[in-house]
Amino acid sequence: MINIAQITNFDLTSASTVQKVIHKGGEGTEVTIDYKVITPEMLNQPIFKMGYCAEVRGIDYPIFLTINGVEKEFQIGKTGMYEFQPETYIDINSEDSEEKTAEVEVTEIAVPAGIVFTLDYCYYTA
Repeated sequence: MINIAQITNFDLTSASTVQKVIHKGGEGTEVTIDYKVITPEMLNQPIFKMGYCAEVRGIDYPIFLTINGVEKEFQIGKTGMYEFQPETYIDINSEDSEEKTAEVEVTEIAVPAGIVFTLDYCYYTA
């Protein structure tokens, strides 16, 4: 079964805070910013589909996703949104083409503190 859930900035008042050094807007000088951590317990299960929407002020601040135990930085585009979902593809350059699905599982998310956001996500349950 697939479950859909939502977390907003209002849900993170008691979440732990970590400091991260980032390049604001992906460029320029380094700044140290507080980030709120959305833990695996808050997500219930690893998530396979996610949509993040931030206020205009949040466009310059990346989010951090933990994928396969490795934390990776993702820049938010000029729209203030970031999303991922499973993608099915075929290698058209191969004679033995068969459909494959690219899917990631995120276990933890760090979002900039003080930024208004909405995070919608999907996860599997038995």
